[in-house]
Amino acid sequence: HDFGGGMSVGVTGSYHDFDMQAEMWQVGATATYEVVENLLVSVAGKYEEVEAEGAQEVDNWEARLRIQRNF
Repeated sequence: HDFGGGMSVGVTGSYHDFDMQAEMWQVGATATYEVVENLLVSVAGKYEEVEAEGAQEVDNWEARLRIQRNF
């Protein structure tokens, strides 16, 4: 979603079922801000959970920072 003023936010989500042997779901978001013309700063985060039959549940977190200058 574009909030104007150089700020935008995107949200994603997914779910996967692997033949009843494992399940995985993910949710993530990215926020981008144009600090000045042609200079973007983005922050992204994602959470993932994996459950497999006969195995321990696994939780993963991921975060990224991106600074992009366009010439």
